[in-house]
Parts: sequence; structure tokens; C-alpha cells
Amino acid sequence: DCNAECKVETLIKLGITSKLSNLIVSECKEWAIDPIHCIKVASAIIINESWGGKSNACVKRFNCFWIGSWKVVYTSYQEAVANFVQKYNRYWKNAKSASFFYPNRWELSPSRYCYSESSSDSDIGCPNWQRIVQNVWNKLEKLF
Repeated sequence: DCNAECKVETLIKLGITSKLSNLIVSECKEWAIDPIHCIKVASAIIINESWGGKSNACVKRFNCFWIGSWKVVYTSYQEAVANFVQKYNRYWKNAKSASFFYPNRWELSPSRYCYSESSSDSDIGCPNWQRIVQNVWNKLEKLF
């Protein structure tokens, strides 16, 4: 059994900042339909999208999940995580794997979270990011 403190410590060890680790656990626990699943999804995405909260978009715009790319600016990390949990409850609660967010090359994901990625030179699909997110997801499955 891994309580909230254990979950926060685990996320920090995976590379998520302390502030974001605490917010992900507390917001998911408080508001998500499936808190454990929410923590796994949010953590896997934030590691991929903002290096665990260390990217410029995250630090300067609080857009650590890269929702809406450069167009979206939040006023705080708390607002960004709360918005993620709202979207999780509405659209993403049934995701079974990273492919729900990051599709194979030449495919579209059910969530439409990611359309393309420059790292794989893919105009359609996000295979490299899928691999990164699935790796984190699998680790969290074993730990929580």
C-alpha cells in the first residue's frame, strides 16, 4: 500500500518537481473520478510534456501538460493541475494506455491529445512520446 505521501515521494523520484507532485496527488485525490488512475495519467504526461515540470512552458506559463500548446497560459500550477483533472474526468478517465494520448505513426489517438511529433519526423502520430509515456505508466502500475 502506498499512501498519498508515498505517491508524492514516488513521483519526485521519477523526476517530477515536488510542487507538482504534491498538486497532482492532492487534486486527483480530491476531484478525480478514479484518483489512482488520474495520478498515473497526469504523471506520465507531465514527465513527457515538461520534463516533470522543468520546461520553459511549465515554468513561465504553468502549462506543464502542454494543453493547447503555446496558446494556453495558466496563472498557477494549481490552476493547471485542476484543469487537467477536470479534463481527465470529462475525457480521459477511460484511457487504458499511452496510445490513448500518443498514437502510433500514421494514426490519430482517441483523445486527440497529440497529433504529430518532430522527434520522430512524424506528421501524423506520436510514437516516441507514446513510448516515453507508456514506460512511466508501466512503472506507476507496478508501484501503485
